[in-house]
Amino acid sequence: AEFNIQADPEAAKIVFDHGDRFPIVLVPLEVTHRVIATPEIIEQVRNQRPCEFSNLLVDWLLFFASSYKNVFGFHSGPPLHDPCAVAFVMTASSQWTESSLFECERLRVDVECASPLSRGQTVVDVFKSTGRKANCHVCRNIKVDEFWKIMLQAIGLAANASPLNSYNVVCFCLFFDPLRGSFLPQ
Repeated sequence: AEFNIQADPEAAKIVFDHGDRFPIVLVPLEVTHRVIATPEIIEQVRNQRPCEFSNLLVDWLLFFASSYKNVFGFHSGPPLHDPCAVAFVMTASSQWTESSLFECERLRVDVECASPLSRGQTVVDVFKSTGRKANCHVCRNIKVDEFWKIMLQAIGLAANASPLNSYNVVCFCLFFDPLRGSFLPQ
């Protein structure tokens, strides 16, 4: 089960049960587990802008790489869950129903709250066999190479602005242009 849903399945069930009132998007583990911070990606993070900020990110990625290897058997690196959800928001249409980075499908999603064995699991009616009305836009795939292009660009911009690198802090806003697939300083 996804951690946030497992932590409070009753709250998640309330949200999903109201999917006919506002758009809900789910970026499930089946998708986020395709976005792996491989050793090659970690080296790109380390080398694109060598600085304290990049070093900190690499340390975090290596910490999670160790945890994911030892606990979950991910040997090629850790997956990036929250950055995938943020990437959807950055690349989503104004109706929140599609993204240039993700393939989505409107499906029925329910949250298991009763079973001690599967409490907190999301149950997605992939085959539309229940006859229940779809309530969620479920991401089914991600363009991994495009994700990393956006992520590495964002990391480079954040590294340039990070106060970790010096005592001179430069603040500026960034605007992500999904049509160009890049950030624009404002």
